[in-house]
Amino acid sequence: MSTFEFISVLLSIVVGLGLARLLSGVGRIVEIRRRVRFYWVQGVWVINIILLLVVFWWATLFSHAENDVWPFLNFLLLLVYSILIFLEAVLILPTDLEEGADLEVHFFEVRPWFFSLLALTSVAELFDTLLHGGWARVVGFGPYYMGIILCGVVINSIAARTDNRRYHGVVAIGFFLSMVGWILVGFPEIG
Repeated sequence: MSTFEFISVLLSIVVGLGLARLLSGVGRIVEIRRRVRFYWVQGVWVINIILLLVVFWWATLFSHAENDVWPFLNFLLLLVYSILIFLEAVLILPTDLEEGADLEVHFFEVRPWFFSLLALTSVAELFDTLLHGGWARVVGFGPYYMGIILCGVVINSIAARTDNRRYHGVVAIGFFLSMVGWILVGFPEIG
């Protein structure tokens, strides 16, 4: 096995745990759907974090598969990056989803932590890109990439502090659209 294959296994485990957590939560919501108060914004965020986990895993394979040498800092950054997304997956749905749960209340209770982690994820993305190619790599991704990073930090920092329902609805939908755009522009295929 190559160094990258060992690293990708560890990252895949973290991504897999995040996906399992979210999918288990969605299954539980479906199971008790008549006895839980659903919140559509939180539902969009569950989809967003699933997409983020998958895109992180896909982009890691796409961007780093050819690396023969792995400085510890590069590995540590990817590990922290995957852990941030995993923690977002843990926070977005209650651990013990009980009958009578109010998902809107839960969303706004964890909002400061969730969106702070999401802002840090944007910073981790930028540092990962810098470590694996410097500013030339950042510039190579084009203005869309820098827009996503800057908006990610600013918009999520505001979301961590506001309880405005409209703002959160727009941010959730905007994040979804930006993820779809990034998938189409940045990583349509590997190989």
